[in-house]
Amino acid sequence: MHVAAAVGNNNADGKNTSPECTPGFVAVGASAINDARDAFSNFGPVQDIFAPGEDIISAWIASNTAFEWLQAAPHISGLIAYLIGRDRKVSPAEMTVRLQGLNLKGILTGISASFFVDSQCL
Repeated sequence: MHVAAAVGNNNADGKNTSPECTPGFVAVGASAINDARDAFSNFGPVQDIFAPGEDIISAWIASNTAFEWLQAAPHISGLIAYLIGRDRKVSPAEMTVRLQGLNLKGILTGISASFFVDSQCL
């Protein structure tokens, strides 16, 4: 089963949080409209990918926009569904590698290269 999960919304290293350190999850961080890591998005080497997460137009109980990591993981879930439809049988581990291969490197600010090294979950 393919699962995209938010890395969290505490502006903290996600290495001690769940589900980011659970095998089989694609850990998704939120990016802002200015091509930076969203200031509230968790970060760290457990993170697999960033997706838009700030000021996204969506159904929401109290407003017409939804914020932060609540919207980043659904972007990646949609991409995963598209790739499964196109490529059929893809394991969760293979999917993570494919998603990371689609990342545009060097675009986002507010992150360091160490964010994308091998997972260092405690």
